[in-house]
Parts: sequence; structure tokens; C-alpha cells
Amino acid sequence: SSSSSSSSSSSSSSSPNGGAPPTPDSSPAVKVFTDSDSPPSVDLPGALPTVDLPGALPGVDQSVAATQSTDVVSAAASSVDLDQLSVEFLSTLPSSWWPSSLCEYLIHQTYEYAHCPYYQSIIACTLALRFAMLPIAVRTVRNTSRMQHMNPELKAVQARVEKTDMNDPKNQKIYREQMQALFKKYDCNPMRSLALPLVQMPVFMGMFFGLKNLPDKIPEILAVGGPQGLPSILGSDFGNLAIADASFILPAVTAGTFLIMIEVGADGMQTNTDQAKMMKNVMRVLGVASLGFTSWMPQSVFAYWLTNNLFSLSQTVVLKSPALRKACGIWPPPKAAAGEEGKNEIKEAWAKVTQAMKVEEEDQNLDKKVVVKNGPKLLDRKPRKGK
Repeated sequence: SSSSSSSSSSSSSSSPNGGAPPTPDSSPAVKVFTDSDSPPSVDLPGALPTVDLPGALPGVDQSVAATQSTDVVSAAASSVDLDQLSVEFLSTLPSSWWPSSLCEYLIHQTYEYAHCPYYQSIIACTLALRFAMLPIAVRTVRNTSRMQHMNPELKAVQARVEKTDMNDPKNQKIYREQMQALFKKYDCNPMRSLALPLVQMPVFMGMFFGLKNLPDKIPEILAVGGPQGLPSILGSDFGNLAIADASFILPAVTAGTFLIMIEVGADGMQTNTDQAKMMKNVMRVLGVASLGFTSWMPQSVFAYWLTNNLFSLSQTVVLKSPALRKACGIWPPPKAAAGEEGKNEIKEAWAKVTQAMKVEEEDQNLDKKVVVKNGPKLLDRKPRKGK
């Protein structure tokens, strides 16, 4: 029996396939599920998980309800991600004391505090900075208006100085005294006109470079930071501040407001001099050229730039009000002199300066100097009593 069993086992182990296991039965037993059993879970790629909706009405497609629920959850998750990203970015600011980093901190802090769209945060910070610089701007316009009225007398002094020997310390002293007398008379100084550019330039450069670099730091936030729901014009997407304006509308409007600002601001300013006219023409060329070299910039830059131009334009128009100019001590622009009228004005101005210097010398008894045609000379005479 043992030999027969061993022979049967050896015969069964040998097969034409060289010892391969036998082929399983092609008809396996089918399992029958009862009511107590749960259906097996099948993982299909891309399939939505089964969502149990309590209180679902009969006849409602459960898959549609599950899809809508998933969309709401995804939107909430993306909102949480943006908030987290915003908080993390704010924790890194200000990264330095450069104006661009400080402007980024100001804008993003306003965005976090006000919970407003990003473009509104940019506009609010721009207006706040311009209103803060408004007193300096008013004092600059006031100083410029007085400098315009002083120019004829200043030219007379300069013309007189050209005929004298300025290497003489005595002549230099007289020239300085005449200049100081003019500045005191008109309550102005050329150095005061430099205050506004010195303040505006760091702010402008900080806002410009800060907003230009923001799309590289927080593109997800700026992608939804613009006004939403605006129609697309020539392929534009104003809702995305991280990209350039494909329609060139914002660059064109910004360049146009800059040119209008130059034309309106030049009215009443020093346009009667060759230097002022040349500067005005240079600004016109820059305004037209800006349309080309700013068209590739992100729309976040134009949210600031356009707001800044509109504020400057409004400020120039408002400061033309006679009542407001009088309240701020801004003098009306002088009448342009031409031909003989200009020569007579210079002569009259020089006569005023000479008379003022004579009275001042006699009152203070300073070195007994007077100004004559051939330059300053020492006169051996006693000062007059009285004026």
C-alpha cells in the first residue's frame, strides 16, 4: 500500500509542464451575501467617496449632492490655505529697513487688518501716504510761488554781480547780504523746494519695487486680489494682480493721467523760462515712453501708480482755487515780462535792491559801503541821520 501511494504521489507530481502547479478550477464558488453582510469596498481611481447625507429626500441624486458638498469643502480649504499663507508672509515682514520692504509690510498689514481685497489695500495705503505728505506739498507750492515773484530782483542782482570782481571778499559779502535780504523779503528759500522730492522719492520707489516684487512672493493671494466680476476686455483679467494687463488699458490710462498732470501742473508754474520749458518737454517724452516700458509690469503696480497720478491731478486742481491759495499763503503767478517790459522790470527790481541795501547799511553802519555803477567802493563820508 505504501508503494502504491508513493507511486501515485510521484505520478501526480510529474506533469508535462515540468513540475508546475496544477491549473486552479475556473469556476470558483460564488459567495451569497445576506442582509447582515456589508458590500465590499472597491477603491476606484478618481472616484468620490460615499457621503452620507442625513435627511436626504427620496428621489434626489446622491452623487450630485456629494459633488456639491465636496466643492464647498474644497473652497473652504483653499480659503484657509490663503489665510495661512498670508499670516506666514506677514511674519517675515519687514525683512529689512529698505523702503520696499516697509511698503510691503504696510500694505499687507492693512490687508490683514481690514480683511479687504488686495487692490483696496494698495489704494488705501497710497491715499494715506499722499495725505501725510500734503502739508509738505502745500509749503513747496507756497515757496515756489514766492520764488517766482523774487526772480526778477534775483536776476538783477546776478546781472550786477557779473560786472564785479567776485574774487574780492568784500564783493562776496555784499552779494550774500543781498541774497539774504531777498529771501527775507519774500519769505522763501530754494532749499525748501527740495523737501517734497526728498520725501516723495523714497516713498515712490518703495511702493513701486515692493508691488513689483509681490507677485513673486504671494502669487496665490494676488491672483484673486483684484476686482472680481469685471468683464474681460481684449483679453484682460483685472481680477489677477499678479499678471500684466494684456489689453494695455491700465498702462495707457496711467500714462494719460501723467501727461494731463504735467499740463495742468505746469499752468501757473515757472513756464516762462527756457529751463522750465525744457523740463516740461522732457516730462512729456517720459510720459509717452512709459507706455512701452511699463506694459509688462504686474497690475499691482498700476493699482498704486494710477491712484497716485489721480491724487496729484486732484491736488493740482484744488490748489488753483483762489480762496484756498490765499488761505495757504500761495501767491498768484506773476505776469510774464517780455521785451522792454522785462528790461524795465529788471531795472526797477535792481533799484529796489540798491535802495534797500543803502538803507540797511546806513542803519547798521556796516563798513560804510554803497553800490555804485562800477561796483562796491569805500566812501569816506558820515552816515545820514534818519531814513
